[in-house]
This record gives sequence, C-alpha cells and structure tokens, in this order.
Amino acid sequence: MLAELIRSAKEAIDIKNAYREAGLHKLEPIILIDTRERKPWRFTSATLSEKLETGDYTVAGCEHLVAVERKSLDDLVLCLTGDRERFERELTRGTRIPHFIVVVEASYADLWEGKYKSDATPSSMWGSVCAFQIRYGVSFIFAGSRTAGAKVCEDLLLAYWQQNLIKPLKAISATKRSN
Repeated sequence: MLAELIRSAKEAIDIKNAYREAGLHKLEPIILIDTRERKPWRFTSATLSEKLETGDYTVAGCEHLVAVERKSLDDLVLCLTGDRERFERELTRGTRIPHFIVVVEASYADLWEGKYKSDATPSSMWGSVCAFQIRYGVSFIFAGSRTAGAKVCEDLLLAYWQQNLIKPLKAISATKRSN
C-alpha cells in the first residue's frame, strides 16, 4: 500500500513537471487524440492531436497508464475477422498499459442483431470479444452510439486523470502542510 502511494505520488509529480515544462501552469486535463484517428470524437475538455503508440485517445501525462481504442460496429467486426492479426497486435501493445479499453459506438443488441456489414455470425463475433477480453485483459464497452462513446471515453479519461494525478498531488500537498 505504501509503495503504491509512493509510486503514484512520483508519477503525479512527474506529470506535473511535464505540464510545467510544456508551459502549462494550470493543471487541466488534456485529451490526446491519435493523429491517425480518421473520425475523432469531440470533447468538452481541451484536446491535442499527437501520434500515440497505442490506442486512439489518452490523457496527457498518463499515456503509459490509460488508453482508449474507438471502434464503430463495422470496424469492430472487421477487426474480429479480416483484420484480426493487426487488431491482436494492437491489443498486445495494450497489455503494456494498465487500463486499455475498447469503446464501441454501438450496443450489445446491435452486435447480437447483426447490424453490421459482414456475413459473420453475431455469436462468433461475441465469442471473439469474450476471448479477447480474457486473453488480453482488455475491457470492451458497448456505449450504444457514437455520441455516447465520446462521453464514455471522456468520462473515463477524466476520472483516471483525477484519480491518478490530482488526488496524489493533493495528498502530497497535505503532507507538506502538516509537516
């Protein structure tokens, strides 16, 4: 527990220093969007386009800790069929990030009802999603729509930023004040 707190505090200080070095004196979350993202989501938070090694979205300073991969339903089905090897390489890279999440711009029902452009059966697509969650330790969130997907992504990234940057910095400040 203490080692985890120390590690979190050190990471938070490193992130705060990186913000300061970038000329950002106020700690506000900045969502990073991969430059290769063809249909980027829009967020209420500040954004910056940057080439990301893994995933389509992350939050500045936490790139090595959290990433989100965006998928439309048709893209997901393609990744589970014809583009499977490339997708599995992406998921393998995602295993190096403690919180790697695939957000799908469709519902489970859309998958099960076969509302995609492929002859692949819904049961085989669902089987692949289940297998990948287990094999790669990745979560698939079926958000229901493109708009909901963007909201889910932003909420997850902001919650992660708050929990893993702001809370440790506040704990450090409180400790310094009490000494």
